[in-house]
Amino acid sequence: MADEGFVKSITMKARVADLGAMSETIFTLTDSQGESAAQEDIYFNVANGHMKLRINHPSNHYGTLIHYKNNYRSGINISEARVTTIDDVEPIRNTLGTALGILGITEKERRVYVKDNVRINLDEVDKLGLYVYIEVFTNAQDVSAPMKSIMDIQKQLGIPDKDVIAQSYIDMLLEVEKPKRRSFDDETNSSDASY
Repeated sequence: MADEGFVKSITMKARVADLGAMSETIFTLTDSQGESAAQEDIYFNVANGHMKLRINHPSNHYGTLIHYKNNYRSGINISEARVTTIDDVEPIRNTLGTALGILGITEKERRVYVKDNVRINLDEVDKLGLYVYIEVFTNAQDVSAPMKSIMDIQKQLGIPDKDVIAQSYIDMLLEVEKPKRRSFDDETNSSDASY
């Protein structure tokens, strides 16, 4: 186990309609072919922010424990995270799952493109669809410069404001999986309603 410490980044997430076209545009911007990984994120119930255990497949042993908080600003997020790499994820997963309970699990295929302090991820998220996720890492207190970088990258990638998403994947997934509530009329008119 190794504590990688505190990580601060400015992030933006947006829907993607054409994976191939977006991939080509990112390549032009980063001059990178990207690296692919299948990721499973197990989110635990915590009082503040989100805490997840990320497992990169096909390896089922190594992972990253991440606790983060986001400060949302119209789709541009200031993310502050504590990151710890884990050599053997299963005992940690079991202990945290027992102690805190599992909030939910997201699964995705991620292609990562890196240039300088910028990381652009192309994500195909199970049950949610295709997204581009942009991160600009910074140590500065003043985040105006990295925020401008995010907006410049958004423009270069041709991402319209309407496609920008403020929510995290886990929050989106919980909305999708939330059982649909039946109205009072639905219940009273149902032939198999239970009382």
